[in-house]
Amino acid sequence: MRIGCSGQVAGRSGIGVLQEHLYAYLADAGHELVFSKPRDVGTSPADRMRGLTRGFRPARGPVDVYLSTVPPLPSGIHAPLLTVVHDLRWVRTRSKIGATYRAWDLHRTVRRSDALVCVSENTRRDLIEFDPKASDKAIVRPLGPGLVPEGSFQQSNSGLVMLVGSATHKRNELAAAALALAPPPWARGVIGVGVSEQVRLTLSRVLPCEWFQNVSDAEMLALYQRAEYFLMLGTDEGFGLPFIEALAAGCQVIATDHLLLREVVGAAGRLITSGNPAEVGRQLPSAPTVPAGMRADHAKQFSWKVFGEGCEADLLRVAEDSGRIRRGDGGRRFRGCNDQSASAMKCGWRSGVNLYA
Repeated sequence: MRIGCSGQVAGRSGIGVLQEHLYAYLADAGHELVFSKPRDVGTSPADRMRGLTRGFRPARGPVDVYLSTVPPLPSGIHAPLLTVVHDLRWVRTRSKIGATYRAWDLHRTVRRSDALVCVSENTRRDLIEFDPKASDKAIVRPLGPGLVPEGSFQQSNSGLVMLVGSATHKRNELAAAALALAPPPWARGVIGVGVSEQVRLTLSRVLPCEWFQNVSDAEMLALYQRAEYFLMLGTDEGFGLPFIEALAAGCQVIATDHLLLREVVGAAGRLITSGNPAEVGRQLPSAPTVPAGMRADHAKQFSWKVFGEGCEADLLRVAEDSGRIRRGDGGRRFRGCNDQSASAMKCGWRSGVNLYA
């Protein structure tokens, strides 16, 4: 089956991690992937405008089905369409102009898509509330454990608390303020990866701290495994990959009691009530003690293989329903593409080279 795909997103974002695993799975399953040009071309206003223009251009050439993993939805797609919806955080965080544009794009995405893959039940609920027409198209496919490979669970007794990210919605400033007001006796130090200067200043005065920026995947895994605790109080994630990464690496997870975190973390972590730093701090005197077996078993529920299999089945279904491929043949024979070019496509993706039709 020939699949048109969104171009690769730069950096270690949730979308980028999803693309890496899903595209590799589909290529290994024998499908030919044709990529649009990447949207991320720079950070200047001119680069952002050029990237937005690129985003509206689909992968070129005939395809059996199209897989859109990053907004905006390209114009002029003439194949059956499967779209992955990550979150609707922009409804609460974007400017009026930005939110209006994103709303327009999501409405047209719902209207045009044959199926919508939501990364969590929380995202599906938000999507249907935003556009009720999505109710008959939206299905939930939970993601895998981020960058953490299977079998990486490693119990630590270091007493180190890990914080990740500087984005406002992760609320690490709140977590830092709560820890600084009354450092819990179980917290012996802090590991911070990509956190803000405010977090560093707040915690450096009260606890031994190690700060990291721009770490590799292998280094990130090693830091997760060194930490005994993972603390993140954000509730505006689409899926919350860092929570699952931390669980899969062996951390005790502390998160805010929220619909998404009940779904993704549940009884495998400690869920606390949201509040100001003093209110959060009052809930931290005792360390979380979820048994290692419970945390490891919960993390095993999240699999990139299962996610890939589900998305492949969804792509085949919409392609078969449209008559693009014969029902039951699996869509695994390349159309107009010999084995040599198929291997080149897979090797190109594996080596990080973007190939465009």
